[in-house]
Amino acid sequence: MGRLRNATILAFLTVLLFQLPYVFFFPYRSLERLPTSPSFIVIVMITMVLMIIGLILGIGSWIFEILGWFSMCRAGVRKFYCFTKYMVLLGPIVGFLLAIVGAGALVLEAIEKGVMPTEES
Repeated sequence: MGRLRNATILAFLTVLLFQLPYVFFFPYRSLERLPTSPSFIVIVMITMVLMIIGLILGIGSWIFEILGWFSMCRAGVRKFYCFTKYMVLLGPIVGFLLAIVGAGALVLEAIEKGVMPTEES
């Protein structure tokens, strides 16, 4: 159970770190309204670093989750734990692959309809 607890804590920290851009950039609803001052660029860089840290924490949380469910499955208490370990392992992978396929389909549709941005000087 310790691994699942660690996974929960890391997942909570990941959610907090991924919410930071919304806090910092909420007043700027479009790219034209973003300030270009050096201090704002530093804030953007710090936010990007925190998002990368959040991504690493999210992957760590997923690993702890997998290890926790695998240990519960090995205990042999219920088959539910063995089913859950496979869903925890395969769910994010399948979701990521579906997101890539969906993004590719959107890009192909945009190219086909000619709605890609053009360079205007």
